[in-house]
Amino acid sequence: MSEGGSKKNGVKIYTVASSISDFSDNITLSSEISFKESKEQIIGKAISFHLNGNISEAVKHYQYCIKNGLIDYRVFTNYGVILNDIGKSKEAEILFRKAIDLDPTKENAYYNLANVFRSLNRLKDAEIYIRKAIEIRPNFAEAHLSLANILRDLGKFNESEISLCSAIKFKPDFAEAHLNLGNIMRDLGKLDEALISVRKSIDIKPGFAEAHLNLANILMDLGQLNNSEISTRKAIQYKPNYADAFCKLGNIFKEQGKYDEAILSYNKASKLEPKNPKYYSIQGLKVSDFYRENLLENIDLINIIENCDWENSKKLLEKICRNIPKYTKDYVNEFIKLWCDFGKKLVDQSLTDNLLPIFIQLIIINERNEDIIDLSKYIFKKYDLNKLLGLLDEKDKFLLILGYCEYKYTINKFSEVENLSCTNIQKSMILISDNETEDIGWLVTRRSLALFKENNLARKALINLINTLPI
Repeated sequence: MSEGGSKKNGVKIYTVASSISDFSDNITLSSEISFKESKEQIIGKAISFHLNGNISEAVKHYQYCIKNGLIDYRVFTNYGVILNDIGKSKEAEILFRKAIDLDPTKENAYYNLANVFRSLNRLKDAEIYIRKAIEIRPNFAEAHLSLANILRDLGKFNESEISLCSAIKFKPDFAEAHLNLGNIMRDLGKLDEALISVRKSIDIKPGFAEAHLNLANILMDLGQLNNSEISTRKAIQYKPNYADAFCKLGNIFKEQGKYDEAILSYNKASKLEPKNPKYYSIQGLKVSDFYRENLLENIDLINIIENCDWENSKKLLEKICRNIPKYTKDYVNEFIKLWCDFGKKLVDQSLTDNLLPIFIQLIIINERNEDIIDLSKYIFKKYDLNKLLGLLDEKDKFLLILGYCEYKYTINKFSEVENLSCTNIQKSMILISDNETEDIGWLVTRRSLALFKENNLARKALINLINTLPI
């Protein structure tokens, strides 16, 4: 007697416990259910229908088993898979839990339940159950991949990388794991390593459209637009109705100034998935929509920035955004880049009196922006935090510490970040208690809490703050 799991659509389907040959003469995959058939025969037919894509008959047989007391963990697990596939996550959760109750030693139910929780954005629950699946079967490569995806969703990129390496260790030809490792490397800014992993995925599985598209993303990050286009077209070759790939092709054409071709690609993407909110912004585009003012070349704004005039630069930005609101995000990013580039000049000239007020405003306007983080690195490479704090009033000290912590978080100095953030949150009571600075106090608190790796520590810091606030 042997038992295994068959992977289908990212979930695990239990196959039949007995050898099929034990009763193959009695299984004709008829839709009829005979009272003369044994429990194993009926379950075997259900699973066979399921694996062959005859879902309606599989459902009929699984339901028959449940209604007639043919209780078996495989029935609950596999029927749960079907319900989850059609969007009935809550019902699937109930069935997976029932499967676990029937036999808590079977890893597939934990695995599938974890995937349900991930789809419901219950990431902590997902992590608990996927770790249980791995505890039962440590070499369960798909579970290590699933754990990596959950950890990535939680922002734990380094831990996600470790889980992906485990998946590859147990299954070296696991194309999906190599692809996801490439995605993590890209998240961490390690583009050369990302290229290696994604190309390995393609070597293993040449027709893997998603891998070709992810390779295109990395190549575009590296400024290799022509190679990115080639990879995107390969993704479409292997998956002709791949909306994301057509959208990517549109982005490449846009960067190349081929606006007519970009519009054709965008239209194809939105036609393939007209109800996908991702593509709402590219529907009905015209060539004229691609022409907009580049703030990086706006002489008026540059002159205002060179005069260290934050307020008037903000007014000009607001005016430009009101005129063409659909480009607001692009304008804000360019505005931040201009100020950050100017901030580096001030660092080079040691003009801290001009630098600090601007840096404080940049911290407020956007969190974890790459240009702001880069400016932070430039500043703290030259200046000691405590020296800069001595030049600021009390309110701005909180913001400078926040900016410092957000920078340190990006270089994995988690212990230092958590210690400073705990203190900053506790002291922010001063800001929160004052009507004029209350918003800044809560901004500092919210963004500081997001920097904790340990949820219990973050919860404790927040509770301590709440307990000290005046009623």
